[in-house]
Amino acid sequence: MGTAPESELVGRTIAGKFAVESRVGGGAMAVVYKARHLALDKTIALKVMHRALAADPMFAARFHREAQMASRLDHPSSIRILDFGEEPGDLLYIAMELVVGRDLHELISDEWPLGDARVIRILSQVLSALSVAHELGIVHR
Repeated sequence: MGTAPESELVGRTIAGKFAVESRVGGGAMAVVYKARHLALDKTIALKVMHRALAADPMFAARFHREAQMASRLDHPSSIRILDFGEEPGDLLYIAMELVVGRDLHELISDEWPLGDARVIRILSQVLSALSVAHELGIVHR
């Protein structure tokens, strides 16, 4: 794998089992890709920590804790963690369920104002998942 920047992961295979197909998005800590789990022949999301952060032992430990804690969540409104690991060259990843569709920001932008019943339905799902997370000692940032 070497030390290719995150933008060059498309077309590569991570950990010998995840074929990276396209970039989905990114944030301050990581980039998320659409990938194929080769053994399961299943499309997944692959979250790859930015290399500069992965090289820092504190951030790497935090990323691993996130994966371990999130893997304990079992709720219909939260993403399921399938695997996590590390490759040489400071490449840390979390493989997770891929959910296709609009995110909440897009939904609100496209359909605002939302009806009261719809807002209640959405918030109930979010709060239910957060409740399960909090029962496990997980605090969402």
